[in-house]
Amino acid sequence: MGCHGLTVLTGYTVRDSATCDEVTGLDPDTVGTQARMLLEDMPVAAFKIGAATRAEVVADYETCR
Repeated sequence: MGCHGLTVLTGYTVRDSATCDEVTGLDPDTVGTQARMLLEDMPVAAFKIGAATRAEVVADYETCR
């Protein structure tokens, strides 16, 4: 279909199908750098936002542009 799925992780979870025991958020600078690299690599037509593990990651989205 001419599209590619791109992933920017915001954190890691320790979980099974019913329980989440631990959430580790990644550094907002790391998340921003990864997003910026992907945006510079190819055109992006849509975003899907999943778990944002740290408020700083969401608050700092402007730096990814």
